[in-house]
Amino acid sequence: RLVTEEDVLDAVEKAENSWAAAFAAREKAKELSEQAEEASCEAARDSEEVASAPKSMTAQGGISRVADVLQSTLDAGDLVAEAKRASDEADRLEAMADKVLAESEEKLNQHLKDFPDSPLH
Repeated sequence: RLVTEEDVLDAVEKAENSWAAAFAAREKAKELSEQAEEASCEAARDSEEVASAPKSMTAQGGISRVADVLQSTLDAGDLVAEAKRASDEADRLEAMADKVLAESEEKLNQHLKDFPDSPLH
């Protein structure tokens, strides 16, 4: 089957869309990573604060504060896991976009062989 100009343009559009999705996924992963880093730093600061005053943590307010610190640590861990999943998804989409781009280049090369007078030259 001959590769038409329309086939090439469709393949290029698919590659552009794939890269746009990969870029958006990478931006999301970056944002989540930054949020996870901030949450982890905040949890570490809170933990250090609680650890530096163990005697004051025996009162009811202190126990509540310890529970809050533990929850913020768990929340930070959840954000780290979510950022990792988002990064893995971005990696997957980038690999797929690379493949789609290579396919569009192959179609262009074949089209230029099939139609030496093509305006895509």
